[in-house]
Amino acid sequence: MSQELMPVELRYLSDLPALPAKVCPAQDPDLVPLRRQAMGITWSILEDPAPDGACIRTRLRECLAENAGRPEKALLDHLLALHGPPDDPEPEPA
Repeated sequence: MSQELMPVELRYLSDLPALPAKVCPAQDPDLVPLRRQAMGITWSILEDPAPDGACIRTRLRECLAENAGRPEKALLDHLLALHGPPDDPEPEPA
């Protein structure tokens, strides 16, 4: 996501609020940046006041509840529910 599209208050990862304690101690330390980015995207969606996005925000909240402590999984489930799984690309010839 380009920084022009990201809300000003979320442009820098250091500006994001701290993750809940149960999210930070990841088994894989490489997940922490991914989780912070997923939460930044999620917060920007949830903070959108547009009335026509209420159903989307409700679904995202449901995904967060179903995947407590795993915001990257919640965001993935949310996107899959909206758009479906991506088409499998044809394997490239060897």
